[in-house]
Amino acid sequence: DMSRREYIQQSSIVIPEPYVECPFTSSAADIKGHLSWTNAVNLSYSSNGASFNGSSSYLRCRNQLKLEKIKTVSYLVKFNTIPIDGNSSTWNTAHYILCNNNSNYRYYSYLQHYSEENVELTNCMTDGNGFSVAVNVLTTPFGSTVIGQWYRITFRRNFNTTDVWIETLHKTLNRAVLNDNYYADIFFGKMENQNIRYLDGNIKDLRIWDVELTDEQIASL
Repeated sequence: DMSRREYIQQSSIVIPEPYVECPFTSSAADIKGHLSWTNAVNLSYSSNGASFNGSSSYLRCRNQLKLEKIKTVSYLVKFNTIPIDGNSSTWNTAHYILCNNNSNYRYYSYLQHYSEENVELTNCMTDGNGFSVAVNVLTTPFGSTVIGQWYRITFRRNFNTTDVWIETLHKTLNRAVLNDNYYADIFFGKMENQNIRYLDGNIKDLRIWDVELTDEQIASL
């Protein structure tokens, strides 16, 4: 039976224990005990994860995790609103993960409406030299993002490249190689260090691994 064989094959993929795990179902706590949030502001929690109100909710973890502990990151996000005016100020931030020793180096994903690039949900990175879609941004088709639908955002970093996923879409980016000894400044729900681009939606099942998951492991998350 083909479906039975496929199930056995899929179930044989072993996912290692994450270094950080935040279900966000009852609190912001990391059940692995390696991360505590410097700020957890105006959030509520339920089976739908952490709810961000679009105007003041955010999470921040500053200078607790070295980048050597952030090799693979994955979580689910859904949006209650989608900007429609094409103005960059209406981007909704899902996450920023910065190299805190040099703020020009960062990883982040958006729900983005940006008229010059005409993109939609994005998983991006930059080394401070711009945001060329062709070089360092993975996007879904313009107009494809659906209110209330869960999207899995994933990235995996090593010394030479970073791989980014939105659901099963995938792109390898050859930019912004970071020093593992630098500490991270992690934001969820707003733009880093600025009170703009607040997320109106939910995030759940945040997991951070201190190892690079394989493509097959990421596909089975």
